[in-house]
Amino acid sequence: MNKEELFMFKRFVEAERRRIDVDKWHEGEKQRKDPGEEYVKEWIEKNALWFREAWNVSDCKFCNNWEACGYLVKQDCKNYKL
Repeated sequence: MNKEELFMFKRFVEAERRRIDVDKWHEGEKQRKDPGEEYVKEWIEKNALWFREAWNVSDCKFCNNWEACGYLVKQDCKNYKL
């Protein structure tokens, strides 16, 4: 993996981790408790493929603002910046 590929992979992983954190927080609010690591495992099983595919076609992949909202994997974003 070259430097650019490694950089892009790290960006993807951070966006996915943020998405998991946000979804886990929402689930915790519904359950009124921390859903725990089991939720993270289930999220990965159910959503990792979808998230990767959405990321690959999203503006977030190349956007300089990706840290703010990349976990939303938008295909068209008014905050997109190169």
